[in-house]
Amino acid sequence: MNTLRLKRNAYPVKIEGQEPSTAFLSDFVIDGMSLAEQYNLNAWFGSTCFEDTGLAREYAIEALLGKQEPGNQFGSGRLVLFRCHCGCHYCGVISCHIEQKNDVVTWSDIRYENDEDDPEYPKQFTSFSFALDEYTAEIARHLERIDNKE
Repeated sequence: MNTLRLKRNAYPVKIEGQEPSTAFLSDFVIDGMSLAEQYNLNAWFGSTCFEDTGLAREYAIEALLGKQEPGNQFGSGRLVLFRCHCGCHYCGVISCHIEQKNDVVTWSDIRYENDEDDPEYPKQFTSFSFALDEYTAEIARHLERIDNKE
């Protein structure tokens, strides 16, 4: 079994004519390995479902828990792990197949997905499997940290 930890990365944002600010984006850390670092993500391409709000976040978290079919703009049924800050999946996403069976959540075929055949991010991971109770608890802890602005 793999171990999932969720953390928030701080990215400095500088826009000409505006005060510098910081963007906080979540990261999936699996067995100590940051997926954001593996894919060299940044504040423009590194948003996750944890940055969503309201019903969009609720729906995405249900998909992350394997409780419902993930929705993405390609119609591939793949769970979007990372996407562009604009929210459009056609900019490209890091996605996977997700399955919750018995007491295990499995991510498989983790890779870059877009509407073209040429992958911008060639790194792929075959699969990760997580114990459902630990996985669910980590997601709940992370949501609480975000909601408490920790």
